Amino acid sequence: MFSFGTKPSTNPPTNSNLSQGGTGFSFGANQNPISSTTNSGFNFGTTTSTAPNTSILPSNNTSINPVNNNTGFNGFSFTSTQPNATVNTSHGNIPTMDPNNPLHPLYLLAQGIHYQSPNCALKHILYNVVHPSEKAMYIQPVNMSERMWNQALKDSPDTSCMVPVLAVGVEDLQKRQVFQEKCFDLYQSKLSELVNKIDNIQRIMSVDTKTKIEVYKKRHLEISSRLLQLQVIKNKSLPLTIEEENLRKRLEHMSVALSSNANSVKVSVQELQVKAEMLKPQIYVSNNLNEDSLSQIHKVNFIYSKNIDSSRTARRDLVFD
Repeated sequence: MFSFGTKPSTNPPTNSNLSQGGTGFSFGANQNPISSTTNSGFNFGTTTSTAPNTSILPSNNTSINPVNNNTGFNGFSFTSTQPNATVNTSHGNIPTMDPNNPLHPLYLLAQGIHYQSPNCALKHILYNVVHPSEKAMYIQPVNMSERMWNQALKDSPDTSCMVPVLAVGVEDLQKRQVFQEKCFDLYQSKLSELVNKIDNIQRIMSVDTKTKIEVYKKRHLEISSRLLQLQVIKNKSLPLTIEEENLRKRLEHMSVALSSNANSVKVSVQELQVKAEMLKPQIYVSNNLNEDSLSQIHKVNFIYSKNIDSSRTARRDLVFD
């Protein structure tokens, strides 16, 4: 790509999209299995060199071979004419590039988006909720530095049940989203089951339980009636208790009082009747009754009915005695 004046290799290239073998981060990089010339990005009639290529993210294998390895951005490959161009491996398996190399800015950009690079910018700390008894089982992951782990523990919203997890790149976020959707579907199914159970319980309460309650009430009334009959038969020949004796004395006293004051009660009733007759013309003076008239009528009727009831009760008690 973008090769002016150079002859491309006659060997069929092998395309590798986002491969992790020959290049650290390549978009459609060509890999030739045999030694061949190297096409530079802007090669204006230059001669090829047998020195190894320097890619933006070199291969994890740091040995220098004469095999052609195109750079991560194939169109912008760079051919070094220095025989002693070396690759520093200060970041573990991810090699580094000489800062004086013209492609060093592109190398830093590729490192920022490569998920295996320690300088990857697509890193974010997320938290998983676990049971408090299982939190001690979670330790520092391999792909997470001790400083990052300690800072994540410090920033945890709830240290008792939340464990930090390192998400690198978009793929980890997509996986987490898929897992969350599965959990959401599981919760939805459980909620549906609970709703069905609640509906069944309500149906049982509204139909079966109410019917049983009515049956038990009826049975309770029947049993209470039978028990009362048995108690009457049982206590018929027994002497009166203290409470019953006190009640009998009170009734006798009331009967004597009514008998001695029968004339006075009768006179009082007659007086009330006369007052009621006197109030009738005043009540019917107008078609509309006021509140005072109604209250007087209710008062007279209440007193009259109370006296009549008391006299009837006293006479009934005397008859039974």
